[in-house]
Amino acid sequence: MSPSPNGVARRSQADRTAESREKLVSAAIELLGTRGYAKTTMSEIGRVAQLSRGLVSHHFGTKDQCMVEVVRSIQDRLRGALTAIPDLHGIEVLDYFVDQYLSGGRDYTNLSRAMYVIIVESTTSTPELREAVAANNALFRSLVAGWVREGVEAGDFDLRGYTAEDAGRMVEALLRGVLVQHLADPDTMDLERSGQLAKRLIREMFVLPGA
Repeated sequence: MSPSPNGVARRSQADRTAESREKLVSAAIELLGTRGYAKTTMSEIGRVAQLSRGLVSHHFGTKDQCMVEVVRSIQDRLRGALTAIPDLHGIEVLDYFVDQYLSGGRDYTNLSRAMYVIIVESTTSTPELREAVAANNALFRSLVAGWVREGVEAGDFDLRGYTAEDAGRMVEALLRGVLVQHLADPDTMDLERSGQLAKRLIREMFVLPGA
């Protein structure tokens, strides 16, 4: 920021642009989570962000590109949350990850719902989103695979002929299946019990007795 003639700090154009983009992405996430993909229009994004529709077009060009930015924003939030992981190893880090990921269903329902809306859309009407969704999925799997690989090297895990990448895919499928069912039917899908069972299944798949 630079000082104005009256001594008040003046924000740079880059700061104002970043703030506008953040408002627009947050508005898109809110709309996706509450109204779905079709009703998340450029004009509605601008309205919820209290900015003009023209500014949405200026920043993103198209609705699809705005959705790509939403996926990147969610990915950055995931990466940021996981960089704060305590110094855990072996099954403890996977337990922590299960708890953190499934807490999204309780504490960040709109964010989780928005991501799942985009995932479904990418496999149906808007294949242009698949690349961004695939990159988000790859981050998830690579994190899990890295922790599993460390567990194997430490002698805590036995993959029984499978790879750390296989483990990443299965943990991703397990947790995302739990969370999407919770989002669709929260009264039936208890996240705490499901999380406990998920951790037990992971142990049965990979953890050596006594590890």
